[in-house]
Amino acid sequence: MSTDPDQIRREIEATRDNLSSDVDALAYKVSPARIVDDRKQRARTALQKVRDSVMGTASDIGHGTGHAAHSMGERAPRPSPP
Repeated sequence: MSTDPDQIRREIEATRDNLSSDVDALAYKVSPARIVDDRKQRARTALQKVRDSVMGTASDIGHGTGHAAHSMGERAPRPSPP
C-alpha cells in the first residue's frame, strides 16, 4: 500500500466505483419488477414457439399461399379469345 495521498485517493475512487457497480448489479438482480418482466418475456417466448410450431410462421404461410395460388392459376380454365 502506498503512502502517497494521491495514489491512496485513486485507489479509494477505484474501490468506490467497483463497489457502486456491484451494488447496482445486485439491485438489478433482485428487483421484483425486473424478475416479473423476465418471467413474462420467457412465457411469451415459449408461447410464441408453441404457436409457431402448431400454426407455422408468417413466412411459412406466405410461401404456401403463393405456391397454392400459382398452382390454382395453372389449373384454372383460360377464357377463349372473342
